[in-house]
Amino acid sequence: MGKQIEITYKPTIETLMKVSRYLLLEIKAFRYGPIFLVVMIFINYYSNHLNAKSGIENPDPIWIQLLPFIILPIVLIVIYFGSLSTMKKTILNNRRNFETQKISFDEHTYTQQGETFKVESFWSEVYQVKETKDWILIYPRKNSAFPIVKSDLNSGELSDLRELFRSLPIKKSLK
Repeated sequence: MGKQIEITYKPTIETLMKVSRYLLLEIKAFRYGPIFLVVMIFINYYSNHLNAKSGIENPDPIWIQLLPFIILPIVLIVIYFGSLSTMKKTILNNRRNFETQKISFDEHTYTQQGETFKVESFWSEVYQVKETKDWILIYPRKNSAFPIVKSDLNSGELSDLRELFRSLPIKKSLK
């Protein structure tokens, strides 16, 4: 390809928090936790139903039988909101998040340059590139990504980026 693509990127706290929520919900425990809970409630109900049918009484009061199903959602909710709080503090403490950045892309690297920093990363070190409805997410690691807001790009920049990402030998999910 040989072409260099440059975009200007001004992250907002709102966008970074939306991406953080998105990444948090991508964690399997949050994605499959509610399904696991429904299955466990069904198994508990079915087990109690079979025991009652065969004349076996469960000696535990109902609140003890339901305790795991009350605790699991509470634990997931506390972890979720605790993680969001920690992410927000991290975002607010990182001065780079408040700088206008120039990001340059080519077939070997991408470079983020702000007022106080310059970081060059090789595509071979990138975990994946994923396109969502609102963003293109570049994952330097499995659990972290930085967003490129698609509405901030013109159609030429967006198509050039898609073409570049398709040509790279990395994991990608593009529209």
